[in-house]
Amino acid sequence: MLFSHGSGAFRASYIYWTEYLASHGFCVVACDHAGSARYTQLDGEVVKPGGARSTRAQMEADRPADLLFLLDRMGALAAGADSRFAGRLDATNCAVTGMSFGGWTTAAYCEQNDPRIKAAVLMCPSLAMSDGGTLSKGHTST
Repeated sequence: MLFSHGSGAFRASYIYWTEYLASHGFCVVACDHAGSARYTQLDGEVVKPGGARSTRAQMEADRPADLLFLLDRMGALAAGADSRFAGRLDATNCAVTGMSFGGWTTAAYCEQNDPRIKAAVLMCPSLAMSDGGTLSKGHTST
């Protein structure tokens, strides 16, 4: 299960949800979306919102890419890169979820038609305020 946080939050802001999912047997993976999180540490540096990384267009490009990165890494771990996950994780049978801007991120990632994604839970998605009310060119949110 991939999780995407809301704008200005960070992955631990939604621990009530991620721990609930984990308590039901799901492997839950969440990141802090740099530039969109309250703060993130990258290469030992603290990144706070602001600047080019925090423009709406950049965040809308980065957030689905962050989820793809997480799923690809979990797939590599499951394939044997880490014995703790080998044989215990099915990265080809995944769900994605998110809150607010994370809900938008969930929808945007689902539009990429990644065959590994089997389900999605959008919580209070900010669909109308993103990208002029569209998720991808030619598609309107409803």
